[in-house]
Amino acid sequence: ILLAIVIALLSGRKTTLTLTATFVAIIFPIAAGIILFILKIKLLTFIPLITGVFSLSTGQIYLLLTEEKEKRLIKATFSKYVSPDFVNILIENPELATTGGEESDVTMLFSDIRGFTTISEKMSAKELIDFLNIYLSKMTDIVIENKGTLDKYIGDAIVAFWGMPVKIEDHAYQACITAIKMIKILNEFNNELEAMGKTKINIGIGINTGKAIIGNIGSEKKMNYTAIGDTAIITEELQDENKTYGTNIIISEFTYEQVKNYARVKELGKYNIKGRENPIKIYELIDITEK
Repeated sequence: ILLAIVIALLSGRKTTLTLTATFVAIIFPIAAGIILFILKIKLLTFIPLITGVFSLSTGQIYLLLTEEKEKRLIKATFSKYVSPDFVNILIENPELATTGGEESDVTMLFSDIRGFTTISEKMSAKELIDFLNIYLSKMTDIVIENKGTLDKYIGDAIVAFWGMPVKIEDHAYQACITAIKMIKILNEFNNELEAMGKTKINIGIGINTGKAIIGNIGSEKKMNYTAIGDTAIITEELQDENKTYGTNIIISEFTYEQVKNYARVKELGKYNIKGRENPIKIYELIDITEK
């Protein structure tokens, strides 16, 4: 009984624990039996051996079943938000896919179509849905291809972040190069719209780097892996400031500090954040050098 309990406690997903459990279950009873036989001590070690093997086998089968269930859950949860490479990393390291909130350094991106309400009024319901599906698919593909995590859609707006659930060192750079590529795709998309005789669109993008709470938020029936906090709020505000300056991409000084060796920018001045005493510097992101 004691042997079975020890093996059950040792059973785990880590290789070292599995090897230790195997030793306790099989090698230990056999070695003990041989030593006792040499010492001419009569003690039956066959039953503990069978008990150990049964306990080890049962534990491994249980882990296999629960691990497969966990993998399916992780894949179902994150496959729509992150790249397949990141999903594979999460499957191999399930502890990264925490369901609770975790504060982490991230870079956030918020993009929005300018004057979308006016544009949508000129479309039928079907045309509007088809338009959004094409536009959002194009932009989301760029986010995911560049190591980003899709946070959510808010109508025509896209919210994404870099640095979670898999931590990457150059999250600010990845967000900035994604924004540049989004503008490039926008120009191609506008050429398609023009060829079909439809109105061209313009977008504003805000990018900010800082700490945010990342985790699954919602109810038991519906959850969303999202980011909340001041960093998210400032990102949305920067996106809106593109209207003031007639720009497409505005980044905060926090993001600029991490990409200044690669980015070509224009300083726009200082921006007063609601609820904060000290304003921050903001920049128009014009281009960025690929690594």
